[in-house]
Amino acid sequence: MDFPEIQDNEFQRTLMNILDLSSKDNTYKFAFMRFLLDYCNEHAKTHVEFSTVAEYFFKYY
Repeated sequence: MDFPEIQDNEFQRTLMNILDLSSKDNTYKFAFMRFLLDYCNEHAKTHVEFSTVAEYFFKYY
């Protein structure tokens, strides 16, 4: 999975739109957002394997 190169403010605006405008009945959105934030804080690369995403999800649940 490759993440697009975007500015920090655009990334923040997108996350806030998801939180503000989407339904809050699915916890996977919050787990995925937490994954993105944690992963970005720990790694500088813009590519991540699906197995890494799954590993973080298991940690959160």
